[in-house]
Amino acid sequence: MQAKLVLTFLLAIATVANGQNEPCGGLAIEESGEVVYKASSTYDNYEACTWTVRSGLASSLRFTLVQDGFESGYDFLTIATFEDYDRADIQVQAQLDAGDRQPVVVNGPVAFITFQTDSSVTGTGFRLQFEAVGNTTRKDLDDYVFSHTTSYPSGASEARYPVSDPYYSSWEFVTYVIQPPRVPNEAVQSYLVLEEVDIENSADCVNDSLDINTVYYGGVIRQGRVCPENWNGTELYGSAGPWVLVFRSNANDNHAGFQGSFKLTFP
Repeated sequence: MQAKLVLTFLLAIATVANGQNEPCGGLAIEESGEVVYKASSTYDNYEACTWTVRSGLASSLRFTLVQDGFESGYDFLTIATFEDYDRADIQVQAQLDAGDRQPVVVNGPVAFITFQTDSSVTGTGFRLQFEAVGNTTRKDLDDYVFSHTTSYPSGASEARYPVSDPYYSSWEFVTYVIQPPRVPNEAVQSYLVLEEVDIENSADCVNDSLDINTVYYGGVIRQGRVCPENWNGTELYGSAGPWVLVFRSNANDNHAGFQGSFKLTFP
């Protein structure tokens, strides 16, 4: 599993930076670059692809849509960020429609870019430029906090952290995007079963926690915040869109982390 993660991680960085191969979703750890997807070819109905951009200590990120061929009003890009890293709430900050060329500035240093299409007219994809702006003065947003960044393979059947170490460390802020397999022009439903949650217990999960989010048409919704206090092994159902998982730890106890598996259904 770890070898697959490393391979996918490297491919995602190269793809987002230079536009080669253009998979649905990816990961960029860069101060500047491009997210490119089917800029010269036709996309499908029911596309739902999420890219993660992480830019170190940037206080803001600037995005500019430089090329697109969307169906106006129905197929679009959304840009979501963390308004508060302590709460780890992901909120959509901008929606880019066909022809939008005005730069958009959002909170840094992490952003999630999602391309979503409906079930009717299709067009060509896009080129989206990004650039880190400024430096944060928040003490806890240093390189150590953001040292763990990962993107699971498309259609991953398992999500776990840590991958190889027996315990996670203090002051970690880990983001994952799990991209369900895409069947051209077909909607896919996925759900997550958490099989192990061994993290520090605390009232209302304020210390260490796993946030489980799904990307739906036009936004991001938190399915739950999980720690031993509230985990009972139940299945958490998602949607046709990607999953965004966020794991946070503080300076107290370190534990074995979490593990879960994904399953798919077709309407």
